Amino acid sequence: ASPLARLLADAAGGEVDRAGRIVVQPDLTLRGHAEVFAIGDMAAVGDQQLPGVAPVAMQEGRHVARSIRDDTRKPFHYRDKGNLATIGRASAVADLHAVRLSGFPAWLTWLMVGCA
Repeated sequence: ASPLARLLADAAGGEVDRAGRIVVQPDLTLRGHAEVFAIGDMAAVGDQQLPGVAPVAMQEGRHVARSIRDDTRKPFHYRDKGNLATIGRASAVADLHAVRLSGFPAWLTWLMVGCA
């Protein structure tokens, strides 16, 4: 995690986990500081074990934006949509939970998702 997480925790009277992530409330705010949000791989969301990947941070960012816009504080729930990765020219792997692909079909899927 970013060293900023430790600085933020110290300044706000919060705590960090073993990985150095600041522990946040289910709504992604700091305990005792509802005006401060922490997201991405610098934040540990309660007992949820969230991977440090971009889709998690993107969903957290959208959640925080809605919270600020609507002036609400609802718990964050990550929706795992699967994994896609290119592994070479015209080759990829895709794990979309119900469907697993590799090679050229996975690469085409990767292209379509990237353009969406």
